[in-house]
This record gives sequence, C-alpha cells and structure tokens, in this order.
Amino acid sequence: MPDPVVHGAPVDVYYGKSEENARPIISAARSASRRSEQPTNAFWSGGPPTRDLPPTWVEAGSLRHLIHTRRSAQNYSPDKAPKAGLPGHLFYDILRRVLNQPAWFPWRPAVQPFLFVHRIAGLERGLYLLCRGRSCDELRRDVDPTRQFLWQQVPGAPLDVPLVLLRTGDFREEARLGSCVQDIASDSAFAVAFLAEHLPAMKLHGAWWYRRVHWEACALGGALYLAAGAAKEEAGMLQSTGIGCFFAPWVQALLKVDAPNWADVYHFTLGWPDEDRRVDVKQPPYHHVDEMRNRNRDHVDSRGQ
Repeated sequence: MPDPVVHGAPVDVYYGKSEENARPIISAARSASRRSEQPTNAFWSGGPPTRDLPPTWVEAGSLRHLIHTRRSAQNYSPDKAPKAGLPGHLFYDILRRVLNQPAWFPWRPAVQPFLFVHRIAGLERGLYLLCRGRSCDELRRDVDPTRQFLWQQVPGAPLDVPLVLLRTGDFREEARLGSCVQDIASDSAFAVAFLAEHLPAMKLHGAWWYRRVHWEACALGGALYLAAGAAKEEAGMLQSTGIGCFFAPWVQALLKVDAPNWADVYHFTLGWPDEDRRVDVKQPPYHHVDEMRNRNRDHVDSRGQ
C-alpha cells in the first residue's frame, strides 16, 4: 500500500479501484461535506472550553480505567436486570454525564437524545426527551410545533436533568424496529435515538455541518459508554453499545419531527449484557497493541492482505 500524503489520509485506491468508482455515494458524500472556507461567527456559539472535568465525571472515578475497560455489548439479557429495573438514581447519573459529556465543541448543542425507556425503576415505560442546550419549552416549538406529545415533567427527576415524558407505553417493539430489527434496542434498560438539527443548520453553516452533528452524536455515545462503566458495580454488570444500523426515515416519522429539519443520525442502547465468550475473551485492555508498537501503522492493510 503506498504511503499516504499525511497520516490518516483517505485511501485513494479501494480494492483495486478508485474510491469514486468503488464507493461513489460515500465518495460524493465525503466531498460534499468537506469544509472549504472559514465558519461564520454564527458557528462559534458553544462558549469557551472548560478547564476542569464536570463534577459528575470527577465522581465517576478514573477516566483511564473507564476507557480501558469500556466494551461494546453484543447482546442483552432482560433476565439479568434487577427486578425493578435500573435504579433511578443511577439512570439520572447516566443522563447527567450525557448532558455534561467531557468533549468540547465550539457550537451550541445541536443533537437531542430521544429515549425509549424500557426498564428503569420508578419510571413509566415510554418515550422521553432529554433536553440539551435549550429549554424544553424552546425545543417543543421546534420539535413538536403541533403539540402531538405530552411534554410532561417527570416526577422525581432532579432539577439538573431536564427530562420530559413525551408518550407513555411499551416502546420496545418500536425501538427494535427502528434499529434495524435488533433485539439489543428492546432487551435493554433504555435505547436512544439521537436526532440532530439538519437542513436549517446546513443552510446556515454549509454542507460540512453534516459531519459535525455526527461527531457530536458520537461524543454523546462515548459518554454513555463510560457512564455505563461508572455505574456497573452498583447496577450489576452494565454495558452499552452504539447501533450503526437504523431506519432513520421510519424513526423520524415515529417521533413526528419535521424532516429534513431534523435528522436521525445515531442510535445507542444500555443494559445487562449476555456475554458471548467467543468474542469477549477477557484479555487485558489493548493487549493487541504490543504487536503493533514497532510497525508503521500507515503500512498496515486493514483487509488483512
């Protein structure tokens, strides 16, 4: 494989073909979403970065330990859940860590987590929204202008966790269907659909905004990975996992958002893992790295050839 111009540069040849010929849609999306000019002042709306970790992350313990032991769940077993579900105080701690996720972005929060709550102690099953960056009243005007949902404050929710109930009911099947019919979205404590401000923001900033909201959604998923690790000792064994396959138009219709003003960009779920010993071999964190230390990573073929 030829040396790239810079470390991490896209591979020009893919299975013997140019990327334009091998993966034309991906190539076109990559090209269209590349930033070619400086952002306007409207982009810099997130405020300055903080110097210290938010208290909720300080209380979580060593981030190094959480990062090194972070694993993606392959399957969930509802039978392993506590009888009453995930304890409420742990659920709110997890949401606090999502609201205060450690990664800083220069724009104001543009991704909103819609929660499919299945097994949380003291909380009705249903569809919820965790309001980020804006008040729930302000978001209601954008997300639900025709007032089709309840938007009820959640009894007992901490004041620093702006969680609202949109609709009560058993949404396990909807969560499963929306995530490409995967049981991990319904067998969990809760599942999340991350919806992002889409078309108006792209018109304001440019098509490169498309990448930014995916970065933001993935940072929120990363916070959920670490938050699961911080809580698991008290809640049994908790693991979370990102869900890359989902039916975005179907979920957008389910949530009755105005698409393409809002776009479903990422799914996530958290629960009690049913470990697959064939792939989870309990090796030390990053044990495979030792074999790579003296190799030039730019010369490694990811296809194993």
